[in-house]
Amino acid sequence: MTNSFDKKESEPKNSIWVSLKNIRMQMHGVFSRDVIDTKELIELEEILILSDAGPQISAEIAENIRNELKNSKNRLGPKGCLIVLRNLIEKRLEKLVDPNHLSQSILTEKQENPLVSILIVGVNGSGKTTTIGKLASYYKAGNLSVALAACDTFRAAANEQLISWGENNSVEVFSSRVVDPAAAAFEAIKTSKEKKIDILFVDTAGRLPNNKNLIEELKKIRRVMSKANNGSQEHTWIVIDCNTGQNAISQIRKFREAVDITGIILTKFDGINKAGFLLQLSKHEPIPIIFVGTGEKITDIVAFSPEIISSGIVGLDSMTE
Repeated sequence: MTNSFDKKESEPKNSIWVSLKNIRMQMHGVFSRDVIDTKELIELEEILILSDAGPQISAEIAENIRNELKNSKNRLGPKGCLIVLRNLIEKRLEKLVDPNHLSQSILTEKQENPLVSILIVGVNGSGKTTTIGKLASYYKAGNLSVALAACDTFRAAANEQLISWGENNSVEVFSSRVVDPAAAAFEAIKTSKEKKIDILFVDTAGRLPNNKNLIEELKKIRRVMSKANNGSQEHTWIVIDCNTGQNAISQIRKFREAVDITGIILTKFDGINKAGFLLQLSKHEPIPIIFVGTGEKITDIVAFSPEIISSGIVGLDSMTE
């Protein structure tokens, strides 16, 4: 049986909503009965576990809904349960919101030393270089001067890809002849200051977080950049492929042993089937999520929104209550 509210629902036409279709359909399958009881809550728990929310968080959410049902003397109904579920998820995801609204503050704040340098890190295949191209487009649209630094000195193809993104965005790409990526980053920051660039994105080689030599090199890049910045605003953002699920937690922890991660960018959200890992992230590694990549186009990047994601998971937004 299908609830009437499910038929009447008008889905927001956004990529986040579309990406969460599978888990949303499963949620509506659970709450499609007139009476919500133990069986349905066990199904909910299983769905959350399979989406990489983890057994503890899944059990907590199911228990929260069970308590709400008891308090309402089972008059909550399927739609009421979905509203409770959405609010529970949104509250947890709010821990991942950037309290300083970094994505927008970079656009609006003017400082005495205007250069903002952002080091982009992550494992092989996470989508770092493509993400830098999207970020360049985003901030250039905010009337900032943007430059890119090609500091993956191991792969010529990586530099070629970054140069291509620079051409697509009509922004300068600093590609050094030196082999040392830390020296290349130093040169890029120095040149950016001379040219009064507003924001510099520094591309690095993809590395496994258990490779000691590469992690030590990353530490060196960060030290050299901090010295070159000399007080300018600097950040390190890690790019996480959403399809890695809860393995993202261990990736972040390993990288944090080397550098101070100030933000997360989620990529490949358009193919996500492990959205529950965001709940684990909010519990164990509540680092701000700055952006979410939702496709291959240069404009397929949006600010992180707990409201949109929680609504997309359960299929309800404020307009459908």
